[in-house]
Amino acid sequence: AGRGARARARAAAASPAALQKVEVGLGERSYPIYIGAEALGQGALLRRHLRGQQCLVVTNETVGPLYLDRVLEALREAGGEALQVESVVLRDGEEHKTMAELMKVYDKALEGRLSRKATFV
Repeated sequence: AGRGARARARAAAASPAALQKVEVGLGERSYPIYIGAEALGQGALLRRHLRGQQCLVVTNETVGPLYLDRVLEALREAGGEALQVESVVLRDGEEHKTMAELMKVYDKALEGRLSRKATFV
């Protein structure tokens, strides 16, 4: 039972069913948080939470190299040609939480001609 049970446990942990969902209750502004090893690669799940046909993924120079490509690929696969996906990478650290860094987000949104219906992630 040892190896087979461990293999089944690993497979179950990697499956979409293994995701845990935590609901953040804020009335009309409530939203879910999904926790799981492959959550970022599940484009259909991510796509469900985008309101329009445009998305800007905002990350930083520490997190971006680890996860950005996976998220962009998943979103593009799930959204197809109909979904415009853009991204911007900001500097990391409290000292970089400035108007200049925020302007990089706005500049990318303008460059991508994102509408008011775009979702920022």
